Amino acid sequence: EPQLRPPTPVQVLSLRRILTVSLGDHVGKLEKGESYSTELVEETVQIHRESVLHGSRAEYVGFCSLEGESGGVKMQTVFAVEEEWLPTLLPGKCSFSDPLDQPPPAYDKATGGVMCHRTSTFGVRAWVLPAVKVPYPLGMKRFREFAAALLEGKVIPSLQHYDALLLARPGVLRKSWATLQPRAEAFLKQIVNKDVDTREKLLKMWESDPDFLFSAFSQWLPQSTHSDLRATWPPVPPSK
Repeated sequence: EPQLRPPTPVQVLSLRRILTVSLGDHVGKLEKGESYSTELVEETVQIHRESVLHGSRAEYVGFCSLEGESGGVKMQTVFAVEEEWLPTLLPGKCSFSDPLDQPPPAYDKATGGVMCHRTSTFGVRAWVLPAVKVPYPLGMKRFREFAAALLEGKVIPSLQHYDALLLARPGVLRKSWATLQPRAEAFLKQIVNKDVDTREKLLKMWESDPDFLFSAFSQWLPQSTHSDLRATWPPVPPSK
C-alpha cells in the first residue's frame, strides 16, 4: 500500500515481539564474526546482505526462512530479538533454574502474583541466558509467598490497617515449618485448598464466597478487632 505510513517505534517493538513468539524455532545467536548458529541447521548462517540488519552484529535475531546461496546459508526477513524475550516470550523452549535467592521472590503488584528471578538455557543448543523476572513456579512455596504478602497488605492494601495488630509476623508463612503454628496452618490450608495464589483468583473467590479467609485471618488478630474486621469483610469494594 503506497499510502501506508511507516510503523512507529512502539509498533515496531510490538511487531518484533509478535514475530518472536510466532517464529520461536527461527532464532539465531551470534557466534564468530557475523555468523549465527540456529536450531535448524548444523552449519552457521549469515544475515542476507540486503537486510537492514546486515553487519549489525545483533546478538540474537529472528528470521522467516533460510536460503542457500554461494557463500553459505543466509537468513531472510531478519529482525532483532532482545535477549530477555527468549525466557519471557518463549518459556516453553527454555530450561529454567530453581528460583534464585537474590533478589528474593516477591509479590508483584503489576501481575498480581508472585514473581522470582531464574536463569535458563534456550533450545536444543542450550544457549545460556541471564536471570529474568518470571512467575514463581507452581507449588507450596508460591502459596506461602502469596499468603505472606496477603497478610502484609501487599495484595489488598486495605489490610495494611491491621499490620501493627497482627499477633505474629506474616514472614513466618514463608518458612517450611509454618504449618506447625495453628494460625499459619489454617490460613495456608484455605489458600491451598482453593488454589488461590494470585490477586485475580482471590477476588473471584470472594465473589463466590464473601466469607473466604475471614475465620483464618481473624486468628492473626486480637479478639477485640474481630467485629471491626467482620464489618469490612471482604476487604474490597463490592463489584458493580
